[in-house]
Amino acid sequence: MKEEEETRKQIEEPPATHKEVYKMEKKNKPEHIICGAVRVSIWTDQRKNSSGQSFESKNVTLDRSYKDSDGQWQRTGSMRENDIPKAIFVLTKAYAKIMDRSSDESDGSK
Repeated sequence: MKEEEETRKQIEEPPATHKEVYKMEKKNKPEHIICGAVRVSIWTDQRKNSSGQSFESKNVTLDRSYKDSDGQWQRTGSMRENDIPKAIFVLTKAYAKIMDRSSDESDGSK
């Protein structure tokens, strides 16, 4: 009886799409590394592969803070020439942090 229900369920439900198989579930709070007005955010995503196994993936976003003409703080992905060394610095720090964690996890330290 249970096998019939499973078979019926498989027939009635369409196969999973690529987006469903690799479903990303973002955690709410990223980690930030800041240098001046430049900030990199490290996001942790929980994903599932086609076998249904969960794995963790890291993504980063880079932005710069500025005040608009009304004096309100805004963020942009556009960098000025003086922001380039700061962007390189925060991205290098983010990469080192991600690699340190993945090394710790593969060693069983975490």
